[in-house]
Amino acid sequence: MKLYICLAVVFVKGCVLAPGISIDKDVTSNEVSASEQVVNYDVVSITLEPFNSEKDLGTYLEQYSALISEELYQYKVQPGDVLLVTVFEHPELTMPGGPNTHPATSGTLVKADGTIYFPYIGKVAAAERTTAGIREEITSRLTKYLNNPQLDVRVVDYRSQKVSITGSVNNPKVLPITTSPLTILEAIQLAGGVSLDGDETQVRLIRGKDSYSLNLYEMQKAGFPFETLVLKDGDTVYVNSNIQKKVYVMGEVMKPQPVIISKYGLSLTQALGEVGGVDNLTADDEGIYVIRTHPETEGKFTIYHLDGSQKFAFIAGDNFMLKPRDVVYVSPSGITRWNRVLSQLLPTSVFLRNASDTGS
Repeated sequence: MKLYICLAVVFVKGCVLAPGISIDKDVTSNEVSASEQVVNYDVVSITLEPFNSEKDLGTYLEQYSALISEELYQYKVQPGDVLLVTVFEHPELTMPGGPNTHPATSGTLVKADGTIYFPYIGKVAAAERTTAGIREEITSRLTKYLNNPQLDVRVVDYRSQKVSITGSVNNPKVLPITTSPLTILEAIQLAGGVSLDGDETQVRLIRGKDSYSLNLYEMQKAGFPFETLVLKDGDTVYVNSNIQKKVYVMGEVMKPQPVIISKYGLSLTQALGEVGGVDNLTADDEGIYVIRTHPETEGKFTIYHLDGSQKFAFIAGDNFMLKPRDVVYVSPSGITRWNRVLSQLLPTSVFLRNASDTGS
């Protein structure tokens, strides 16, 4: 009798610990022991209906309205810039250091107070003004000393305004803001483009205290007008790496392993294909699950269930796009679970039998 009781206890324990997944949303809180942690989850069936619809252009325009500018881009001079004022037919005013002097060194530095000094007329306010506005003022004031002065004003060294391009790009660098508008796509190209481990779907634009997450790949597909998203002084563009953008495929598959999500996305069917497919000898066709956490809600999970035995199941799986840190789990079949229970029981039963024989 003692031997029978011991074996029964081991059998029950083995069944409880047997690998597999069992979902029963009908269990009440009273049926959960105090030692067990209550997990808050929803169960959703994966069907032929697409789960992840692409955003349209209107959605992106609304989402990033704070970044979009419809105004004509005009560069505003700031302290630190170097200006070259060319007065035609008056080289002594244009190149004080001589004709062989480099413009960047012979130009006029915009001082900390936002002004420049020009012969005859003295200080000229330059900060927060366009070169056209500065030219108009100098022209007007020079008429007292020159007959019909003709001149041009341009920036020869952009020192005042910069943006940083960092992260997974081939040549991270600091770029100057110039008279040509700099878009986020152009800035990334000037930094050597996205590196092999870079992720175009996870690009962060940091502007002041605000941070914006941009899926450049999907935005381009939607026809987003990037010419309206011009970078500003102090902006930082950070391209995330795709190394951490993984899903974890576990359970009854041929090669359980992490799978990286490319910029093109990764469906459930594709993820299973990346690991060699399900193990037909041990897998339960009806038990394919995706476990997804919700970082914004602590302790909240969603479990998506795909019944692989159903017709068109893997078409439904191809419509279901995975997200970073999803866990894909293929449950073992009933006979597989039973065999694993036996593998745990048999060594114990041999031990108990030997103990019984010794006792007798």
